[in-house]
This record gives sequence, structure tokens and C-alpha cells, in this order.
Amino acid sequence: KWFQSEFAHKEEEQAKIKGITALELLDKRLEEIPPGSEGLMLQPYWGKELLRPEAKGSIIGFEDEHTRIHVYRAIIEGLGYALLEGIEEIERKSKYKLERIALTGGGSQSDIICQIAANIFNREVYKVQTYETSGLGAAMASFVGLGKYKDIYEAAKYMVHPKDFFMPEKDNVEIYSKLYNRVYKKTYKKLKNLYKEIEEII
Repeated sequence: KWFQSEFAHKEEEQAKIKGITALELLDKRLEEIPPGSEGLMLQPYWGKELLRPEAKGSIIGFEDEHTRIHVYRAIIEGLGYALLEGIEEIERKSKYKLERIALTGGGSQSDIICQIAANIFNREVYKVQTYETSGLGAAMASFVGLGKYKDIYEAAKYMVHPKDFFMPEKDNVEIYSKLYNRVYKKTYKKLKNLYKEIEEII
């Protein structure tokens, strides 16, 4: 949404004419940029994190060949890397390997974003019949409360319907794995002291 409001005025105008959303046009343009955004990488630490309070967002790897659509794809990929960090932390603490991941929310409306996620996570990704799964969960809890279903598991059996599946693509998985492990995971440590300097100066 931030990218759309700041950089996608052209797509917003085109979307009005075509009767679709600007994000739909941006998603089509994602396919113009290869995996890895031709070396442009983003780390989305733009919220005050509990364990990394000094962290800020960063974009590295700029070259004059990069366009605003490169930036858009780098944002999508950066969010994917950040989610992968979370997945690895869950696996480390739970000692449980996540084999399949369900995507929900606005980003899950885009098949290409779902495919990028599958490649970054190197796991099967799927989505259910609605991207509004918070509402679906509330409805499930209500039906359990009303006695329609005996528990949340039975409610899920009848109310949650996986419909689209995305499998990792070997070549793209390899690119993302190298970028994530050799660059992304090292970026914060390399920039941590500089973030602190920014806090002191500004």
C-alpha cells in the first residue's frame, strides 16, 4: 500500500480505466523482474521491534538499471525473507519442521506473490477459499460456541477449504536461498551500529 500511494500513480490511473485495482496491475509487472530483483535487496525492519529497537528498513544493491518495479519486487521479496526468519525461529523453538504454509491477507490474493513465497520458503504454499481468514476464524469460533461444531478442529474440517497450491521451483529456490543466507541474514548485523548512529544524530 505504501508503494502504491508513493510510486504507483501511473498504475492507479490505468487501473481506473481498466476497472481493476492498481495492485493487480503491479502484480502483473512483477513478472517483468527476475527472482532476486537483479541484485536489489530490501530488509523491512521499519517498525520498532522489541528485540531490535534501533533497526530500520534498508535497501541495498542499487544500480542505474533498477526501476521502481524492481523496488516493488524487492519489497515483496524482503517481506518474504522476513517471514522466513520467523518460520526458522518457530522451527528452532518448537523443534517442529513446517512442511506446508497457508497464506492469508491481502498479499495472498496475488498468485505471483504466493509463488514467490513458495520459492523463498522452499515449502508448499496454499491458500483457502477466502483471504479474509480473520473473519473466517471468528465465524468458526462462533459456530463452536453455538454448538454447531464440537470443537475448532471439526469447524475447520467443514469451513476451511484449501483451493490453490504453489510448489517451490528449484532454480528460483536456489537463488533465494543464496541471497537469504549470504546477504539478507547478514545485513542487520552489518548495519546495526549505523542505525544507532542515525538515532543519535536525528
